[in-house]
Parts: sequence; structure tokens; C-alpha cells
Amino acid sequence: MALAVTGCNMTELYSQLDEQEGNEMLALLLQHDVRSEKRPAKDNKVSLFVDTDKIPAAMELLRKNGYPKDKFSTIADLFNADKLIATPYEDRTRYIYGLSQELADTLSRVDGVMTARVHLVIPNEDDEETVASSAVFIKHNPNYDLDEHIPQIKSIVASGIDSLDYDAVNVALFPAAQADVIRLGNDEPLRSVLSVEMTARSVRVFYFLFAGLGGALLLSIGGNVYLAARLRAD
Repeated sequence: MALAVTGCNMTELYSQLDEQEGNEMLALLLQHDVRSEKRPAKDNKVSLFVDTDKIPAAMELLRKNGYPKDKFSTIADLFNADKLIATPYEDRTRYIYGLSQELADTLSRVDGVMTARVHLVIPNEDDEETVASSAVFIKHNPNYDLDEHIPQIKSIVASGIDSLDYDAVNVALFPAAQADVIRLGNDEPLRSVLSVEMTARSVRVFYFLFAGLGGALLLSIGGNVYLAARLRAD
């Protein structure tokens, strides 16, 4: 995070953000009337600027919605260390850690996931007693039901690790407290009308417009029938 004051009473709140994350954070702030803007930065990154007077509110809003997202190391990052010579144990430890980071990064991109951690137990090739296993921790927005996605989560982890069985992946879901979540838009339940999801308030407007259009169509048909009848009579 960086705080740098610029002109027009705007302050750089976060820097070195990915484009997608910057867009999501900007949309969240604007939807809650926090004046903000996104500016390009080095290495295809972006910076997020907000109204200086709104910094506390902006930080709290973003924090409650899990922003900015955790940064995960890649396997390439771990093996580009300055150390020229590493022991087999160090290489193996870094490799396992890199795998867990990659998997956690993937799971954190699932809608509703605020924080994801993946812990791996991978035995050595000569260890015939220890069985590969994994524990997955996910803190999520309570407005999202992730229970139905547990099979997909287990499949992602099991498929990403050689010799790891699906049944050896344990997933623990922890919903965030409602007080710690600010949902985009309103919290009205959605209803399906003609395969379109909308709020109860929108349903009433939809039916009103539908009835109006239907009435206009009937009047148009009636007028055409009347004109046709007159032309035949003439």
C-alpha cells in the first residue's frame, strides 16, 4: 500500500495492482460514492487514487470486501532466488510451498472467496508410510454459498498435485461475519422471471412494463383489424 498525495485532493491509496483487481476495487468504491480513479503504473500495473477526505472509509470498505487480494508467490519466483546452491531439502520445501501458493491463488479467484490457504503434505519418494494429503482453508463472503462448490475445490487441488487422492483433500469453509461484509448493490433476494434474475421491486416494474407493452400491442392489432374491415367495406 502507498499513500501519495497528488493534485485535485486525490491520494494514491494502493499501487502495483493487477488490472482486474484495480477495476474491481474501483467499481466497489464508485458504487459506494467514494470518488476514486485508476491510473496506469509500471510493469502493466495500476494505481488506485481516492479522495483524500475519504481514505479511512475507502480502506474500511475495501478491507471488508477482501481487497487488496493476497499476493502469492509462484514456483518461478521461488526458484529464482539469489542463492546458487540449495540442498535437496530446500528445493523440495520451496517446491511444495510454491504448489500451495499457486493453488491458493487459483481458489482466491472463485467468486465470494475472500482468503484462501492450501496446506500440503507430500511424502518423499522413499516414504511408503505417509500418504499425500491437503487441508484447504477458505474464508468467504456469507452471501455466497460455497458448500455446493466443495467438490470442484477438491478436484482443483487433487488434480494439481501428483499422487494426491480426491478423498485426501479436506476443505474447511469459514463465512465472514455479516458485519465485515459490504455487498455490492442491495441485498434483496432475486426472483426468476422468464429466466431473468431480478429483485422483487424490479419484478413489479417488469410486469407493469410488460402489461403496458401488451396493451399497446392489442390496441395496434385491433386498429389494424378495424382498418382492414373498413377497406373491405369500401
